[in-house]
Amino acid sequence: MSSQALSALYLSLLAIAVGYAAFQYGGMAPTDWNLSLLLLGLVAVVYWWRAWRAGLVPPMDRWLRWPALLLPCYVVWQLLPLPLSFLRIVSPARAQLLDAVGNLMPPVSWAPLSIVPSTTGVHFLRIAGYTLLFLVIRDLAWRWWPPWRTAFPILIVGGFEAVLGLAQYAAGAEQAHGTYVNRNHFAGLLEMALPFAVMYGITLVRRSGSGGLSSALSMIKVGAALGVAAALFAGIVCSFSR
Repeated sequence: MSSQALSALYLSLLAIAVGYAAFQYGGMAPTDWNLSLLLLGLVAVVYWWRAWRAGLVPPMDRWLRWPALLLPCYVVWQLLPLPLSFLRIVSPARAQLLDAVGNLMPPVSWAPLSIVPSTTGVHFLRIAGYTLLFLVIRDLAWRWWPPWRTAFPILIVGGFEAVLGLAQYAAGAEQAHGTYVNRNHFAGLLEMALPFAVMYGITLVRRSGSGGLSSALSMIKVGAALGVAAALFAGIVCSFSR
């Protein structure tokens, strides 16, 4: 299988992993999120194993590398047991809570910043998944030219959600929400996809002007991109999200 076909396959699997959570009521159920993260992790492991053999991409700039590393570390930091004396400095409210329950349970000398470590651990896995997805997409964009193809999954998922939301609104629903339980999360997905649709259409118009595409094919692609952008915008408006 060629490198282009492999890149398309990996991107499709990533789209399935992300789209599964979106289509399952926005990933509200923990089981759906876990399945999505599991598929994402498996795809990333296989991808990096093959990518390592094919050669590494250029390293990230320092301004991009440190946020990608520190974001998961920030969540892990909240799970680490800290001395109570240090905890009083970095989080007085957490220390006061421990003092308040001191009469009901044995006193502790070490405690994490998180009040509910199990919930914080769940969010750590999500943030780790987001970071992993970002790194894989960055690698794919460098290897697979043109790089804007890596935006297709979010355009497809967002476009489907927008059309479904508009159909719901046209059928008499008070607001569009697609497959999401929370209309604000629905609007957030569409807002994330909208710039890609708009810029893709602009790129096609500029390329068509320079004679890079045939007239008929250019018009079809531009019309599709702007149609998706219009659906995304209308879906955001009809969601009445705050």
